[in-house]
Amino acid sequence: MRRLAASGRLAPGDALPSVRDLTREPAVNPMTISKAYSLLEAEGLLEHNRGKPMTVSARAARLAGGGKRLAQIEAQVAQLALAARGHRPPRPVLHQLPGVRCRLRLDTTPAHARRGRHRPGGMACTPAPVVGVPMKEATPMRAATSVCTIMLSGLSAIPADAQTDWPRVEAFAGYSFLPAGGDDFPRRDSHGVQASVAVNLSRWFGVAGEVGAHFSETSDLGPGFPGVTAETSVYELLGGPRFTARLPRAALFGHALVGQVIGRSSLSGFEDSGFAMAGGGGVDVALRPRLGLRVQVDVIGTFADIVENNARLAVGVVLH
Repeated sequence: MRRLAASGRLAPGDALPSVRDLTREPAVNPMTISKAYSLLEAEGLLEHNRGKPMTVSARAARLAGGGKRLAQIEAQVAQLALAARGHRPPRPVLHQLPGVRCRLRLDTTPAHARRGRHRPGGMACTPAPVVGVPMKEATPMRAATSVCTIMLSGLSAIPADAQTDWPRVEAFAGYSFLPAGGDDFPRRDSHGVQASVAVNLSRWFGVAGEVGAHFSETSDLGPGFPGVTAETSVYELLGGPRFTARLPRAALFGHALVGQVIGRSSLSGFEDSGFAMAGGGGVDVALRPRLGLRVQVDVIGTFADIVENNARLAVGVVLH
């Protein structure tokens, strides 16, 4: 709808189809349509009058300037193509084309070798994405993995005899899986890392703090987003009490955590954060005196739209 308003195909006062009409299309969630309408209404692009359908607001006319901008770009691209034939691309003009990626294609074949065939030179330009906001080229997955490695390395440096009495410190790091439901648009099933540090004040009671980072990428966003790829990232910051039952070769634990969930998305308008609660537990199986294998399952409930009510699974190593 932003594209249609920017191009002038949606004029101020035009009525839009209702949520019920749009849900007749396959693979369209009514909650997704309602959220999109609410977002555009909050931005001032749409207006909702009681008893009448949603209409395009007068403010949307300001976006019609996008057509003039395209005409200017086309004129500048034509000048670039003429200049490229003479192998003299004017660099200052290249910097006057925001939102367009251009690549110069020169024909360096000698004149006598071009007889009988055509190899045109010129400028190849493609428009930059309009709906999506480019994600940073940094790899947050790699950064999160590095943090987990540093945390485990720091705890392993503590002498074994320093952990003989209570309180004791333990650290966990491993792979984590965060599935997505129908209300988590545009996020899909996410993979990432999860880490925690727990201070066990006694044999059965302690305090734990957890950090999770999950990432997903999908281009299957439904008919409303053709050709658009969405990259999402979810970060959980949780903490709370933990209760543990210790056996000779294993330990069973449960906890209740509260904190915050932060959601990021390459699609404009689909980022949010909110209060989160988690309850769950797991089992630690001893492999060595200070090293164990952990399997943990939590149920997370948040006020963030990108993570509604989801179960989270983690598998990794725990260092005591």
